[in-house]
Amino acid sequence: MLDTKLNWFRKKFHLTDKEVQEFVLSAPKLITLPLQDISNTYFNMNTQLGFEYAELKKIFNQYAKLFIYDYKLIELNFDFLYNEMNISRQRLIDYPPILKQSFQQLRTRCLYLKYLKRHQFDPTKPNFVSLKDLCLKTNELFCQHVTKTSPGHYLNFMKTL
Repeated sequence: MLDTKLNWFRKKFHLTDKEVQEFVLSAPKLITLPLQDISNTYFNMNTQLGFEYAELKKIFNQYAKLFIYDYKLIELNFDFLYNEMNISRQRLIDYPPILKQSFQQLRTRCLYLKYLKRHQFDPTKPNFVSLKDLCLKTNELFCQHVTKTSPGHYLNFMKTL
């Protein structure tokens, strides 16, 4: 059973033995999940979101844990970031943990940055906000390190949504 699963990952993502070993160490929970769930996420990310096989491999090698999460959350975050916030597909591939964030938190933080006119996600421009910044664990850290505003100001903004 274990060999079957590891072989499936090896074939689906075109993994080397070293890459298989790395994903097992970084995301052991993947091995315990039904392959059908992971296969569905892979299929949907390819057909619905348009990720090519090489891009899916890159995402998997960077953040295999993404395939543990429900595809609906991945799709919701992708749609918001790509279509509404105009963040490039390449940026999302470069930082895949953004696709598993709480949608409500992600949306609120992006809208707050937009409200502050600080929603600059292009790394070539001044005042760039990285996708990693959107994933900070607490609102206090987000306010302190990214928006440079008080958590109270952020909470008041959230009440307007």
